[in-house]
Amino acid sequence: MLFKNMTTPPPKKQRAYRGYIIVCLILSISNTSAEEPTTTELITNGNFELGNWNGWTITTEVGQGITSGFFLSRPGTNTRISGKSTSSNLAGGNSYMVTDQNGPGINSITQKFTVPENTTAVTLDFQMFVNSYSEPQKIINPWGLYLSGNNQHARIDILRADAAPFDTSATVVLRNLYIGANYGAYAHNYTSYSFDITDTVITPGEYILRFAEVDNQNYFNLGVDNVSIKATIVETPEEPIVNNPSPAGCQLYGVQDNGLNNSEFFTLQETGQTNTFATQPGYDIESLAIHPIQHWLYGISSGDVDAGKEKGYLYRIDAMNGELYPVGKVKNETMDFDDVDSLSFNRNDNTLWGWAKGYGLIQINSLTAQATLELPSLVQIEGLTWDISGNLLYGAQGTTLWVYDKTNHSIDKHDCVLPGQVEGLEMIQHPDLNGGSPFLLIGIHNNPRHNLVGIDLNTCDMVIETPVSYNDVEGLAFEPKTCINTELPPLPKPVYSIQFQPYK
Repeated sequence: MLFKNMTTPPPKKQRAYRGYIIVCLILSISNTSAEEPTTTELITNGNFELGNWNGWTITTEVGQGITSGFFLSRPGTNTRISGKSTSSNLAGGNSYMVTDQNGPGINSITQKFTVPENTTAVTLDFQMFVNSYSEPQKIINPWGLYLSGNNQHARIDILRADAAPFDTSATVVLRNLYIGANYGAYAHNYTSYSFDITDTVITPGEYILRFAEVDNQNYFNLGVDNVSIKATIVETPEEPIVNNPSPAGCQLYGVQDNGLNNSEFFTLQETGQTNTFATQPGYDIESLAIHPIQHWLYGISSGDVDAGKEKGYLYRIDAMNGELYPVGKVKNETMDFDDVDSLSFNRNDNTLWGWAKGYGLIQINSLTAQATLELPSLVQIEGLTWDISGNLLYGAQGTTLWVYDKTNHSIDKHDCVLPGQVEGLEMIQHPDLNGGSPFLLIGIHNNPRHNLVGIDLNTCDMVIETPVSYNDVEGLAFEPKTCINTELPPLPKPVYSIQFQPYK
């Protein structure tokens, strides 16, 4: 019936015509045989309805004579030790986990989960309440989950598979999802949370989900229920993910613009000298950024590319030989972003951000290059870097430093005036430099003495300086987590080794 109304071809062409029909049928079948995405649950016993905590690991640290921990309980009943009241869970269920204690302690409940091959999306959902009976309710010691010093808060994290249960260092915390406590010493209702953690766990393998709390001020009840991590899997993707280049190492990377658009990639060496490891003529790579998890080096072409090369194209860059691996055109459904001058990964949630000339601040999917316009602005930013916390994004416009606040989606001028036209930015923190406070490492255009300097953003003083053999540094990139398996501190080896002196 499919071919009922088709005209019969002449006899000499019938064989070819039948072949055409067969090919059409094969193509039709092949186009409909692509497997539909499937969803797989990665968490075991996430609602605790087995009446136990099978699948989970509970870890507690307390002083002598103290009882503390995560306990299986029924929603709406008083806690086991302190007798504090709790709220019922409107979602239903007979069991959940809650912390309780009669003295100071640290508690965590963790589960290791495995992200399968061909995963395209991962979401985390859970319900939680946080009842703190201290004043103030939330006290966050910068040392993390420690009993020394005032400390009273809860936190939820995605960790490396080899992380210790109370480790909060940047080398093992892939993403912090929550840190704090609810205000008011009473039984808070459950809050439902949902996170897209795809960028954090896109590499197949094992990870750890952690719920933890520390309390040394007063009673603290952290309630957790209905935990779910779902992975969307496509066994035969229509468009395979681009090849993965050699990842970045424990060193500072830069890109120099020679002439109009010839991109020269370099690293800073132990001796303080630079090493050019590749050139890409005509590509006009304007910025660099390193993925906090995969350690892939990213770059983006700007508007001055040679004929035949793509404007506004996101690339992964081989950190050994500079080969470019195309990801895609930076765009959304209504516009192409042809002139993106800066990139920076937020180390807190592993998202990639850029500044599109004439449009403003955009967030870019690092796997597809699809972009979302987050803040329309006509400010001409030429360099970006997130602060250590992932809350503030710094941008350079000539000698003007701008600050974007992620919380209230606002952008304002910073008090510091930059010591020259700046295009490359990177935030650096090291315990032996600048008193351990973060500083802004910047590349200054056409300044032979101070073309790579560090600025203290609290005092606006120049605290680090070194000359490099480049006069038009377009982008700088360093990722502390690339130094995990070395004995070096989380700073580029050459920067630490040559011991920059304070500017005088």
